[in-house]
Amino acid sequence: MSDYSAMKATKRKKKYSYEKDLEFAAKHPRKKYSYEKDLERAAKAGMKKSGLAVAVVVIFLILGVVGGFFGIKYAFRNDTFSMISYENGLDDITVGANEDVKEYVELGATCISFGKDCKDEIIVKYYYRADLSEDKVEVSEVDETKAGMYYAVYTTTATRYKTIELIRNITVTGAES
Repeated sequence: MSDYSAMKATKRKKKYSYEKDLEFAAKHPRKKYSYEKDLERAAKAGMKKSGLAVAVVVIFLILGVVGGFFGIKYAFRNDTFSMISYENGLDDITVGANEDVKEYVELGATCISFGKDCKDEIIVKYYYRADLSEDKVEVSEVDETKAGMYYAVYTTTATRYKTIELIRNITVTGAES
């Protein structure tokens, strides 16, 4: 090994200021001042209090959601949108000369939304098709002289049941088509 390489190997490297600061801090830990201790104590006490506050808020939130759910269920327990059934207990009917029902009578539907009777807001549309292979066509009423399938479609403008359609199937038999 040459003198130059030996000298280079033993030469001390210069330390940067941040390295010196880290070494000094590791050798000489400084004492905390009283205001720093007070801040730490206050932060720990604040964390305990905030943890309790968060727990109380979460409990009240859960109680509010559960109470609201059951309150809404109770307040709107009578709300309904349904068809009025015939004497035989069915919603669909068969009309014809050889059937029990000779003439179609529209019974309608009931609608109670948010505790208010909305029977005036019910809209009824009739559709007809001779058999299932045809498309349905809108008609003004059920014609007992024309055999086929009729559909009474009930809708309402009440906010709660706006997207619901009720469909009554009316089959007319024994008539000339």
